[in-house]
Amino acid sequence: MTNERPVLFHEFLLQHVQTRSEVEAIIHRGKPWTYRELNERVLQFAVQLKKIGIKAGERILIEMHPTPTAVALLIAISKLGAVFVPVSPDSPQARLEDIALLTGAVLHIQDKQGERVLETQGICQIHVEAEWLIHRTSLRLQPNETQVTRVSSEVDLCYMIFTSGTTGLPKGIMMSHQAVVAFYKGMIETCGVSAHARIGTISPLQFDLSLLDLGLALGSGAALVQVPNILVHQPKRMVRYLCDHQVTQMNGVPSIWRHLLQKVSEPIYDLLSLEAVLFAGESFPVIELVKLKSILPGLSRIINCFGQSESVACTFHDVKPELESKPSCLSIGRGIPGAEMLLIDEEGRPIKEVGVIGELYLGGPILFSGYWKDEELTQRALVPHPLRPEGKEKVFRTGDLAYMGTNGHFFYKGRKDHQVKVQGNRVELGEIQNRLLAHPDVHEAEIILQSTEAGAAIWAFLVPAPRTTPVKEELRKYCALALPAYMLPSRFFFIDVMPVTINGKIDTKALLAYSRQATS
Repeated sequence: MTNERPVLFHEFLLQHVQTRSEVEAIIHRGKPWTYRELNERVLQFAVQLKKIGIKAGERILIEMHPTPTAVALLIAISKLGAVFVPVSPDSPQARLEDIALLTGAVLHIQDKQGERVLETQGICQIHVEAEWLIHRTSLRLQPNETQVTRVSSEVDLCYMIFTSGTTGLPKGIMMSHQAVVAFYKGMIETCGVSAHARIGTISPLQFDLSLLDLGLALGSGAALVQVPNILVHQPKRMVRYLCDHQVTQMNGVPSIWRHLLQKVSEPIYDLLSLEAVLFAGESFPVIELVKLKSILPGLSRIINCFGQSESVACTFHDVKPELESKPSCLSIGRGIPGAEMLLIDEEGRPIKEVGVIGELYLGGPILFSGYWKDEELTQRALVPHPLRPEGKEKVFRTGDLAYMGTNGHFFYKGRKDHQVKVQGNRVELGEIQNRLLAHPDVHEAEIILQSTEAGAAIWAFLVPAPRTTPVKEELRKYCALALPAYMLPSRFFFIDVMPVTINGKIDTKALLAYSRQATS
C-alpha cells in the first residue's frame, strides 16, 4: 500500500497491511488470518479472477456464508474494478435467478458445499475449494489481460445490495467506492476503535451490517471475529465463544441477544472483555437494553446505529448513559461526518423546531448512486436539496420519521410507508402482499407487522377467492418459493371482507381486533 489516503474499498480495507502484517486480521472458528495472509489471499483470488476473464464493471454474485475466504473474494473483486453482489445461500432459487437476470452477472461463486445451479443464460458457476476457484460450468469469458491492480475511479460502482421491492422484484442499491469509503471514514471518526480491538460480527454477507463490521475492524487495524450464526440459539456457547476469542465489541441486530436475555439474569463475569455492544437494523426495547447492561458488567458503550442501506448507516450514538432514566424513546444521535441530516415537513419545508415530527432527508458523499436499472424509483428517492434546489446536489428521502430533541439529537418515530425491518432485514410488506395475491385462492391480502414476545412478526390477513378454501401451510410453502425465510408470514387470518376506514383505507385496527378475537 502507498502512503496516500485510501479512496477505494480495497485500499481502505488493506491500508494496514504493511504496518500490521503479522497481526490477526480475521478470526473464524478459532483460526486466524494475519493482515499479510489476507493480502496474499486477495492477490491470489485477483489473479484467478483475471485469468477467468473478469473485467471492470462486471457483476459477480457471491453466495457464501461469512468466512475469511469470502472477505478475501470481496476485496479481490474490488481490486479488479468489478462489482460484488452478495446473496444469501438460504435465498429461494427464484429470488437468486431474478437477481442474476437483473444484474446481468457473469459469475456466480459459492462455498465448496454449495450445490445451487442457476439457469440464467451466460452466467458461469464457480465454487471455492482450498482457496482455489473451481469451475463448475464451462467458461464463456475471455481472459483479461489488464493488470490485477487496475486503477478504479472512486465514483465507480463497488457493490450492490438487494432488498425487498414493492413490485415483487428485489431492488438493487448501488454503492460507489466513494460512498462506502466516505461512510467508513465518518464511522471511524465518530465511534472508532483501537487497533487492539476485536470486533465480533454475526451478520450474513448480504446484510450490509456485515460490511460495516468489516470496515470498522480492518479500517482500524483491528481484528474481525466471525461468530457462527447458529450460536444465536445457543446462548451459553455464544458466551463461551465471545470469551474464548476475547471479543471487545459485538455488533449485530438486537435479536442476537434475545435468547441470552431470556436465559440469564445474573452478571456474566466471564465476559468482562466485552466493552461495547453495537446494535442496528431494528429497535432494541429499553427494558431489554437495561437488562443487557446488567448482565454484561464490562460494557462501557452501547451504540445505537441508525440508517438505511442507501448509505449503510448515518448515525452512531452511545445510549448507555440514557438508560439510567429508562426513557420511552432512545436518541439516534447526529449524523456522522459525510452525512447531512434534515427534517422536512409535508410541504417540503425544513423543520427547525424541537419536537416536531418530519421526514428525514439524507445528503452527503455517503449516499448511494441509485437503484439498479430503475430510473423512476431513483428519481423519486434522490431529490434536489430542499435548501439549495437550484443546484445539482441530491438528497435521499429516507421515508423515516423523526423529531429533534433539545440537544440537537434526532429521535426515530417510525416509517412513513409500509417498509419495515424484520430480524435486521429490510422488508417491503408490499412484496409479501403481491406474492400472496398471485395465488389463485387469494382475492385480497393485507400484511401487518406485529410486535410479539418473540420479536417482530409478519401477519397476513386474507380474503379467499370465491369458491376456494385456502390452506395455510400451502400458502406458506407458496411464499417460500419466492421469498426468504424472514419474509414468510408467521400467521394467516382468513376474513370475509377487508375492513376499511371512512377514508377508504384499510382499517388495520379492525384487523388486529379480529386477530385478538380469533386467538382468544
